Order: sequence, then structure tokens, then C-alpha cells
Amino acid sequence: MSHSLVAVRAIDKSFLGKHFFSLYVSTTTPESYVYWKNVDQLINRSGSIFDTPPAPISGNVSSVANPDEAVFGYFEATNTTLSRVYTVRSDIPYPVEDSCLDPRYGIYWGHYPPECYDCLRLDNSTNVPPAWFLDGPG
Repeated sequence: MSHSLVAVRAIDKSFLGKHFFSLYVSTTTPESYVYWKNVDQLINRSGSIFDTPPAPISGNVSSVANPDEAVFGYFEATNTTLSRVYTVRSDIPYPVEDSCLDPRYGIYWGHYPPECYDCLRLDNSTNVPPAWFLDGPG
């Protein structure tokens, strides 16, 4: 099994609890990969003399009525797999600051940020768990 970096996420206080990630992995054929790589090279040119000259990219779509007509595009069907992975506080190799608990003042200190008293103030927060959460890992 090979490992590839698929995303980067800054560590913040949301990692104090269990943190879930949804990973969607799609498969493709070697021919499809080459087609889309050629499209990427064509549209992401740097403007240097070493750029590949623009040229039509042959796909797997053709005109039934006129076989000589240039048709652009690539038809494909892919399989997508969903994996849910999670991390917990102990997975982070360094301390994560808990801005809602200062050992000097305890849990009832009145000067914590508002989201410490009402977590629904945080962006994208809800008190309704997704259906997969109850059956999810760990």
C-alpha cells in the first residue's frame, strides 16, 4: 500500500476532541489520466519557450455523423470510495492549547471566549450529528 499526501489541515482547538475527515477516492483508467494530464498542461502554461505548443487533445468522443469532425472531450465512468478517518488529541505530537480551560482559574471562570460556553457559536456547528457519526469509527 502506498501513502500519498491528500490534504493539509492546520491544527487548531477543534483537534481537542475527536476530529473526523471524509476522504473520497476516485479511480480512473490510465487513458483517462493521460487525457486529463494533457488538458492540465494545456491550460496551465507558464508562458516560457519550454511550454508544449498548444494542440488539439484527442479524447475518446467522436461524431457519428461526421468522423472527420474534431470533437473535444473524454467520456469516463469512475468508482468513488468514501473513507472516514479520525484523529484524537493524543494523535497530535505536540500540545494543543485549550483556550476554554486555564488551570489557574478552573472551568467556571467568566472570561473564556463565548464559544467556550456555547459551542454552537462556532462556524458550521450543529447539535444534530450526521447519520454516519453514530455508526462511525471509534
